[in-house]
Amino acid sequence: MPLLHKADEASSGEIRHALRFTITSSKIRNAYVWPARDLTTNGTSTDLPPMGQAFRLKASYAIPTSFNVQSRAILQAMKTYGIHIADGGSDMDVTGEPSASWADDTFSEVQSVGSGDFEAVDLSPIAARAGFDPDSATVP
Repeated sequence: MPLLHKADEASSGEIRHALRFTITSSKIRNAYVWPARDLTTNGTSTDLPPMGQAFRLKASYAIPTSFNVQSRAILQAMKTYGIHIADGGSDMDVTGEPSASWADDTFSEVQSVGSGDFEAVDLSPIAARAGFDPDSATVP
């Protein structure tokens, strides 16, 4: 699944792609932006982010050295590659593959990061590039 983080890559200490997360459907605008192709019908305010909106962990956020290697890898991927709203669900739930290889505290450590530690990312410069195809996840 695109944007899904996996236990083996997190255990290696490096995730080299953006991740997916969910927020309550009523907090998502009834619209989508690239790379999303699906929407929710709950949110109508233009103050709400659309499905697919990219966010990144602020550069000023210091990833705790006390967090395990999986948590640090996930949080670094959020800083480097960002996270996209991928579905309605629990607030700030970063989705990982089901696996017995996850450390017991990984998800609680990652979930301890608040929404205020993130900033929205403007992807319009990517959409303006020559060769951009809104029906492709490829970045020109």
